Amino acid sequence: MKKSYIFIIILIVIIAIGVIIGMNLNKDNEANPTGSDNVENNMENEENNNITNNQIENETNTNVENINVENNTVTQEPEENEVQEEPKTDLEKAIDIVEKDWGEDDAVYFAQDGQNANGEYIICVRDKNSTTAIAWYTVNVASGTFTKEY
Repeated sequence: MKKSYIFIIILIVIIAIGVIIGMNLNKDNEANPTGSDNVENNMENEENNNITNNQIENETNTNVENINVENNTVTQEPEENEVQEEPKTDLEKAIDIVEKDWGEDDAVYFAQDGQNANGEYIICVRDKNSTTAIAWYTVNVASGTFTKEY
């Protein structure tokens, strides 16, 4: 009986130590920003410093035409809405051909059902709710032609 009490007490102490260590590790993680946060903060600080240095130089050296160009450097980052299109695969091209023929329809989705011996893609138009096949297209991507079966 004494052994079971000692075992339970030791178990409780080990759990308490684990909880305390876990809480300390969590506090350390909250105090240190991630690497990407550091980079963003450094970039903002550099830009603010450059603007401040530029303003001070402009105020004190109004008659000097040669302004330090290094403090004027601004890096341009690509905007989020500028999408760099990657080359499409033949499958994506085949699905695009089927979508163009099928038209705008939110109740369906397009899935590849295979590829025949001629290298033509078999694209199936399926109902989103029941996944029932509505139509099949056999698409020749090279020529941009297709046949449609219901």
